[in-house]
Amino acid sequence: RRFDAPAPDFVGLECEGRVIIPRLRYARGFFQRAIGLIGRRDLPDGDGLCFEGCQSVHTAFMRFPIDVLF
Repeated sequence: RRFDAPAPDFVGLECEGRVIIPRLRYARGFFQRAIGLIGRRDLPDGDGLCFEGCQSVHTAFMRFPIDVLF
């Protein structure tokens, strides 16, 4: 997929034919990216949040651990 093309709201992330994240949501725009997962109590199994073009991620004020893929 081209990065300049509009992304759908939810997609599945696959690697070598295996589904890694069934429900991946894109954080678009400044506020969606700034808020991210702050304020959520958890992230359900199979859910993910994608920040395209980020070079770093912070976990300040988060209530649960996360895995980060670059």
